[in-house]
Amino acid sequence: MLRRWKYLIPPLRRKAEDEMREEFSALEAIAGKRELGNLTLAAEDARAVWGWTWAEGVWADIRYAARALRRKPSFAIVAVVSLALGIGANAAIFSLMDALLWRELPVRDPERLVTFVNSSRSYFGYSRFAENRGATMESIAASSGSLARRLDIGGGAVQLVSGNFFETLGVQTEIGRPIAAADDLRSNPASVAVLSHAYWQKAYGGGPVLGRTIRVERTPFTIIGVTPAEFFGVNVGEVPDVWLPVSTVTSIFPGSSWLDGKNHNFLTILGRLQAGSSMRQASAALTPVSIQIDLERNGPPRNDQDRRRLFESRLVLESAGNGISFLRDRFSKPLRVVFWMVAIGLLLACVNVMSLEFARADERRKELTVRLAIGAGRWRIARQLLTEAAVLATASGLIGLWLRKPLAEALVRMILVWGDQPARLSLEPHSAILFFVLGVSVAAALASGVVPAMRAIRGAMQPGLQQESRSAGASPSGRLLGRAVAVAQIAISVVLVAAACLFAYSLHR
Repeated sequence: MLRRWKYLIPPLRRKAEDEMREEFSALEAIAGKRELGNLTLAAEDARAVWGWTWAEGVWADIRYAARALRRKPSFAIVAVVSLALGIGANAAIFSLMDALLWRELPVRDPERLVTFVNSSRSYFGYSRFAENRGATMESIAASSGSLARRLDIGGGAVQLVSGNFFETLGVQTEIGRPIAAADDLRSNPASVAVLSHAYWQKAYGGGPVLGRTIRVERTPFTIIGVTPAEFFGVNVGEVPDVWLPVSTVTSIFPGSSWLDGKNHNFLTILGRLQAGSSMRQASAALTPVSIQIDLERNGPPRNDQDRRRLFESRLVLESAGNGISFLRDRFSKPLRVVFWMVAIGLLLACVNVMSLEFARADERRKELTVRLAIGAGRWRIARQLLTEAAVLATASGLIGLWLRKPLAEALVRMILVWGDQPARLSLEPHSAILFFVLGVSVAAALASGVVPAMRAIRGAMQPGLQQESRSAGASPSGRLLGRAVAVAQIAISVVLVAAACLFAYSLHR
């Protein structure tokens, strides 16, 4: 077993090979060549006993594939570019959908976070829910959207949050402390601020900031903490530069009555369920509070119909584990359509590469037939061709991974233009994106390489050995397969172009 593992280390493997040759030379000197038989075969049997010969075979296939592709650079470039564009487009759409639709918030137990959908979004409504949260809710917090305010050092996105916002989410600051309940008192609001990690790096260079003053609309606030790099709040597509206590709203919006207006809806109310509680239980427990808030805001119902509608209403809660975003509601369906469109585009690229592989296999028919004639197994030839397809797909996957971010950023800029608010999404690569690119590359290698490999090793050897190209031409079944691939290319292209036109028209509307 130790020899098997040593065989993976090149110096130790060379040492073992040298020892084996010395032993064979000594035996040959004693017994003679005829007595020992085929020494080359004996050496191969010895290497098989050591193990890992399959790894050597794979490495040899990869080197041979690289040499074969270098001999035909035009084929390699066209194939890699075709697949890379398809893989890059798929990875870009996947990154955007992951950031916008699927990625969980970087908070404690995100599955227990809920948002209040059909309730009052005023400070009055939040206060009533927080005071009467009952046994089903661990805590209830509130936050505004990103508000454009002037900062003394760049930036300009401010978010107002309740004193228990960070505690409810379970987020600790990277340095300093978060905003606390004692900072958010109506009677005595604390002029404190928490910076985002990105703004801290951009405005202060990551230097000491605790205790320093930042001015928001010329109002000074003391910096008490910096959030972790991965935290952006709860609104997907928004990355505030500064978080402030909601009770300080009059400092940055002088003369505003947001805290006193019962119908001034500027907050998002969210809560954390108690362990073991469900959204249905929480909704049932908080519906009377929602009805009472409505009565206090709008007065008693004017008629029996309004009264029945009010008392039959139910508070609607939705999961907030993936964040809250107007972009999600607006662009989730178009993004899914685009995802299937680029998937069809990748399929078309695979069919194109498959067609190129067919033509290349016809050119190499004589080479492959000679290898079969001198003893190479058909599976060995097929493995070589599949390895070449895998090398192409690997190179395409690496280029596609490099193209992913600029393509995704271009899509985000389109959303920024079409949306009502600026979109700021985290598109940094992580394990899910890397696994997706790996899976797409493997699928592309199989889709473009399996059928040409099977076709190349099927059939008689004799036609391939003949010198005349006419006698080495493709068989009727081979010609039929080539025509089928051409028809598939045209059909997929027509579907893709029609879908693109319809999608562009729908998106424009």
